Amino acid sequence: NKYRESELKASMAAYNLLGNTAILLNRQRYGNPKLNKGELAPVLEMIQKRYMENIGVSDMAEYIGVSINKIASMFKKSYGITPSRFLVNTRLNFAEMFLRNMEYKTIKQISEMVGFSNSGYFIRVFKSKFGVTPEVYREMYTGVRDM
Repeated sequence: NKYRESELKASMAAYNLLGNTAILLNRQRYGNPKLNKGELAPVLEMIQKRYMENIGVSDMAEYIGVSINKIASMFKKSYGITPSRFLVNTRLNFAEMFLRNMEYKTIKQISEMVGFSNSGYFIRVFKSKFGVTPEVYREMYTGVRDM
């Protein structure tokens, strides 16, 4: 359906904008003013663009030419969390938006869209962050149960 495709593309563009805004807010709120945040900017952009892919800390470190230990230290100083946790949080934030706006997608489809290869794991980490399962979350906000 052409209308659905256009709607999806517009939604993705809006989510990318929201994601970039979230990065800026995280920097402002949690960032360490002594750390040069410009060092992590390329990694943050990579995460925003490739969160749905199978990327890891080694990919992030390689992207900016530092060791895995160095990038872990940079994230810890800037955000108080590991790069892996930052990636998972990014994926969960996108999943939250998709659950609210893509009633026609199943929980499994959304988990795959945001980069989780195991929907059971996705459900567990989603519940640990938001306090409810993705299905309950969707129903709370849209009134739609998973198919």
